[in-house]
Amino acid sequence: MTDPRSIQASIETYNLVKPSGKPIVIIIINYIKQNKYDDAVQELQSALGELNVYGIRATTLFERVAKDGNDWYQNIHNDHGEFQLNKTRIMHELVYDEIIKLGTR
Repeated sequence: MTDPRSIQASIETYNLVKPSGKPIVIIIINYIKQNKYDDAVQELQSALGELNVYGIRATTLFERVAKDGNDWYQNIHNDHGEFQLNKTRIMHELVYDEIIKLGTR
């Protein structure tokens, strides 16, 4: 999230985990406006230095499937819903792939 409380919580969590020496990734989720995401990344990097920050936009369709399950999804009768869900899945997989690459360094 890009609200001040979420950013502050991310900074505090980062500072708690940093002494472990493990790679740290911050994922900003449920953002809608790109400029708010960019501002949040800038604020995190100015407080913590260069770090890995990834973003996953808010998508109503993905959240509905997560909340209401496969039965709800099977009752969608339009191709746009399936297209949007697959687009979201691809965005998530790209973030997960980057995290895996970071972990293998």
